[in-house]
Amino acid sequence: MDSRAQKNNNRGKLPELTSNNFPKWTLRLMIELEAQDIIASCVKDEEPSGDGENAWKRQNGKAKFIIVCSLKDKQLHYIKDCETAKEMICKLEEAYGVASQQSQVALLRRLCELRLNNKRDSEKHISEFIDLETNLKHCKVRWSLRMA
Repeated sequence: MDSRAQKNNNRGKLPELTSNNFPKWTLRLMIELEAQDIIASCVKDEEPSGDGENAWKRQNGKAKFIIVCSLKDKQLHYIKDCETAKEMICKLEEAYGVASQQSQVALLRRLCELRLNNKRDSEKHISEFIDLETNLKHCKVRWSLRMA
């Protein structure tokens, strides 16, 4: 398989965005956009003018396509009015970022439901607990672990 075919084969591996995976989804999105050499369209505040405008519009269109392909139909209302990939990312961060109330509730729910039983690997359990704790700290949610 030549390198170009291999590159195309690796596209589309971005997971669907959920209320539980926004930080990791964003990381994967940025890496995908960087790999596609289109990340500039997501970080610039202004559209370039002149010769760079057409290239920027193509990059922005590709970035928007990658973002939309990782969303469920019910999530499209967040970004339907966005003209740039950067606007899309900002809107999704408002809705799904670790500081959003929806994310805080989902994280706390997952923490309350976290149980270790004989069927579950303790290493995975501890890893998930630490991940939840880290995300809760980013949300600035105060909670304490009390041992009875």
